[in-house]
Amino acid sequence: MLNVENTNRLLAGAFLGMLVISLFMPVFIVFGINTATSLILFYLSPLTGVLTAYVLGEKSTKPVPEKTAEEKTRFSSFLGKNISVYTSDGMFRGRLREMTDKMLILDNASRAEDAANKLDRIFIELADIRRVETNETHF
Repeated sequence: MLNVENTNRLLAGAFLGMLVISLFMPVFIVFGINTATSLILFYLSPLTGVLTAYVLGEKSTKPVPEKTAEEKTRFSSFLGKNISVYTSDGMFRGRLREMTDKMLILDNASRAEDAANKLDRIFIELADIRRVETNETHF
């Protein structure tokens, strides 16, 4: 939970909180803030920075879900077939040449929008794939 990377984030958050309160403190003094309120702000700003850094640090270190063995088996049934792959970047068409742990390799592939420009190979990461369909009649 608290490793070196998280500790560095927490210290950076505390420093940023102190920096922000130091920049705004003259404005608070000009507008007549009292001593008790200035002390509360002075101590709560670094605490807020630490909490924000902790929350953002935990969110960024969450593991990305990997494709299950069932999904990998399903993709391997398409080997050698013409397929359409829908990803977050668009749709690709081509013959599935190979499948590794992290990507699909399409031969004689093209984007759906630009079917005239065929590429020798396209590498598509499994994490980006939303849907795969066979497309035997396309080629």
